[in-house]
Amino acid sequence: MNRFVQGLKGRGLTIFLGLLISFSTSAQSCPTVKRNNGNNAAHTEYATSVINTAYTAVPSSSKEGELTVDFGYNISSSEVPVVEGVYVGGVRQNVDFGPPSKVTSNGGKYEVNYCFYGNNLPPANTFTVKFLNPSDGSLWSQCVYSSSDDNVEVSSDITDNSVCTGESITWTVSAVKTASSNDLDYQWYKGGTALSGETDQSLTISNFAASDAGAYYCVVEESKKNGTMVWSHQTESGTLSLADCSILQITRIQSPDNITISGSNDLTVAFDVEFNRNVNTPTTSDFEAILDGSFSRTISSITSNGSSKRYTVVVDISDADEGELELTVSSSNTISSSTGSLSLNSTTPTVTNNNTFSIGADGISGSV
Repeated sequence: MNRFVQGLKGRGLTIFLGLLISFSTSAQSCPTVKRNNGNNAAHTEYATSVINTAYTAVPSSSKEGELTVDFGYNISSSEVPVVEGVYVGGVRQNVDFGPPSKVTSNGGKYEVNYCFYGNNLPPANTFTVKFLNPSDGSLWSQCVYSSSDDNVEVSSDITDNSVCTGESITWTVSAVKTASSNDLDYQWYKGGTALSGETDQSLTISNFAASDAGAYYCVVEESKKNGTMVWSHQTESGTLSLADCSILQITRIQSPDNITISGSNDLTVAFDVEFNRNVNTPTTSDFEAILDGSFSRTISSITSNGSSKRYTVVVDISDADEGELELTVSSSNTISSSTGSLSLNSTTPTVTNNNTFSIGADGISGSV
């Protein structure tokens, strides 16, 4: 289950998100950051580090929020860096930062506020904050952050794929509200641009053409009945490409996140398998499941997963199993397209080959 909370759009509210540091490209250690949306009054007392520098100007556009930065040590006001900008996927966001506030000490935290103006920071899985030395504009630190909140549960089946001309593909996002009275809103994007009218849990692209190729993702938002935002989440992205459908190919094998336990305590691992064209339903003998490269495991069922291109392949395991469970297409398979009678050209997936599931070292307990 994906549990990442992403950047929030400002609606005049104040919400704090604790952010985890993941990477630094500078010798300076990265401070911790909290995102605070809202157009409340900006601070007017600044760190002395910006005096007589080019970083004292306050943007003339409207204030949209602020970053609260805890440096983790008693940083001198004369040493406080400025924020040059925030980057998502290597692209600088159209957000301007004002001068840093003076340092406030609170319970072992040494915090500085950085107001941002003009636009809100967009939702993102991770974002980079570039800090500069105000005295000379040199790099102070460049830090990548990701945010998390265990109250938010969002999952999706979005993944890279290739699609034949004229065929269709559907992706679905699932989210759990923190309160039953709240609303969930969905907006799908292609190449960073909102798709008009695509505001449902599922996105279906019919009659696929070359112009439909690109990267897609969905932004999910939970809000109260009065419109107040609770959280916003951007899913992982999936890139669609135009497939060569003159041949039959397996495009994807995707392992699951967890082992499935049935009501009768049977243990199974369900792999998601997809082809570039509609195929006749494969048989269990068309696949092989091998544990640790040596031990065969039974494939108990193969069922359609919403279309004749996509199937769930279920492998039975025992509670004593541990190691790497690998699903492959048998070299002697009889898989064929439902139109044109094409045979499978290659047993290697062309887009995603995540075909190995790791069973915990203590048997199934480590993976369930």
